[in-house]
Amino acid sequence: MLLTGNKDVDFLILDKLEDSDLIKMCNINKEAMQLCNNNQHFWLNRIMSKFPYLGLKILTKYKGDRSWSQYYIKDLRKLNNANSNNIEQLFNASEKGRLDHVIIAMNKGADIHAQDDFAVKIASENGHLDIVKYLVSQGANIHADNDFSVILASQYGHLDTVKYLVSQDANIHTWDDFAVIWASENGHTDVVDYLVSLGAPRP
Repeated sequence: MLLTGNKDVDFLILDKLEDSDLIKMCNINKEAMQLCNNNQHFWLNRIMSKFPYLGLKILTKYKGDRSWSQYYIKDLRKLNNANSNNIEQLFNASEKGRLDHVIIAMNKGADIHAQDDFAVKIASENGHLDIVKYLVSQGANIHADNDFSVILASQYGHLDTVKYLVSQDANIHTWDDFAVIWASENGHTDVVDYLVSLGAPRP
């Protein structure tokens, strides 16, 4: 495909290409590569059109120091086109703290309640409060497995997550007060003090 030399027209031509064709075009056509590399708004606009449900705030956070083209081609597009199970993507993203990936997995149809709400449990275990809040907003059940999420958050010392789960009526006494016991065994005195202030027995 030949470009016209008119920047505005050429951007329209490139924008209409499918991802695979666009990437191929940029790899073999120096003019196309320069146009795309020199105008990162082209890639941002493409991201926003492909993933309108993510929003600029989330996109900017997870883009980090990368260019928009790198973030799109090597991250978002790769994930969105992956053949892996959507539930596996959801679990991995919840564990690693990638809210952008969590939202993509959900948008692809991942079951938020899979494996007894494992996603919200592993997010709680790793202290990813933003993901816990998002999953709860989408209907995740923090009471799954007898309120095991608050136990995991306590065990690993994530006080903010513990407080949030309590605000959502998590039962701190579940599993014979395992939350305060495991927090104590792992030296998380701030979590212990907080749970004790709510009526948990001091170990």
